[in-house]
Parts: sequence; structure tokens; C-alpha cells
Amino acid sequence: MHRFPQASARLVLFVLAFLVAGSSIAVAGSSPVNGRNVAFVQFQDGSIAQTGGRTWVEYGNSGAARFSFQETHRDDWSVYLNDSSRNIQLQLDLHRKWVSYGEDGGPKRDLYRITDAKSVTGRTVTSVQMQNGKLLKTGGSAWSEYDANGKRVYNFQETGRDAWSVYLNDASRNVQLQLDLHRKWVTYGESGGPKRDLYKITSAEG
Repeated sequence: MHRFPQASARLVLFVLAFLVAGSSIAVAGSSPVNGRNVAFVQFQDGSIAQTGGRTWVEYGNSGAARFSFQETHRDDWSVYLNDSSRNIQLQLDLHRKWVSYGEDGGPKRDLYRITDAKSVTGRTVTSVQMQNGKLLKTGGSAWSEYDANGKRVYNFQETGRDAWSVYLNDASRNVQLQLDLHRKWVTYGESGGPKRDLYKITSAEG
């Protein structure tokens, strides 16, 4: 009968604990970004973001919109876009981390190196989870805040969005919120004044 040295036994236990913890994190965490769920890609000269439905917009680093595309289809690793006004096609290839470019349905060439990708942005988010509750889009421009027990506590109207945030207003209390997905904070203000960090965002869905 073989016996592991005490140090080896400790190492085996450590590896098993790490694998179990890693599995738990993978289950609890958000899904990896892939061709099926991506909504935003960043590159050195700008970004391309899903702005609603099948519409995507390319932005420069200044935030100015440059071109508009319609999504034609997706697969496990890529999103395929078409600009019919210029007869230009893009492939957002998350496996190779390149935006490739083609014309008139012909072969594509690498155009932009993808430096970052997100599955949820300020333009697509519909729910944010905080430690003590969540904010959920309930229809149209309506949002509701729920406490940790699932009870609805406040109602808001969406007043605007940008690449990383949704802006909400509760006219009955004159309270404004910003759901800031870049900093991962819900910020709070009153009467149109400055905002302060209120809730740390732990996850978001779109």
C-alpha cells in the first residue's frame, strides 16, 4: 500500500479545493463573452456597439458615431454585420480577436485588433444586481428597484443611455440614479444635483 508524503497530501487537497472553488465561481459568475452574447467590442481607434435590436454603430475614440450596421447573423465566436449603404461587411471575430472587413460580399481582411469585449453595455442592459437588491427594466422606459426579499420599493423612468450608463428618474421623490457599468456603481442624486456612489453593482444582464 502506497502512502503519500504529508506535503504531497496537502498539495493534493489544495488542488482539489482550488478546483471546487473554481467550479463554484464559474457557476456563480457571468457567462464568458462569445459570439452569441457580445454587445460591444473595443479597438485602438474606437469601438462597435449594439445599440438596440440588430443595429450596431461604430464610434471613434471621441464618442462620435461613424457608421451604422445591421447584424445579419452570429455563430459561437463571431457577429456578422452589413452596411448596405456602402455594401461593406464586418466580422467581429472574438476567437482571433480581430474585426475583419470586406466589400460586396467578397473576402475579408483584418482591420481592427479587438482589445476588449463586453456582453452587456449601457445601451443593452436591462437588469443590474446589487448586494441588497436589484434594478430591473419592467417595460418601455419603466424600471423598478427591488429589495433583497424581492419586494418592489421604488419606480423610475429611464431618461437616457450612453455607452456605459443608464439614467433613471423618480419624479415622485425627485431622485436620480445612474447605473454606471464602467465603474460598477449605482450613483444617487436629488433635485438634479451631484451624485454619490450608493450601491456596488455585482452583475448585469441585457
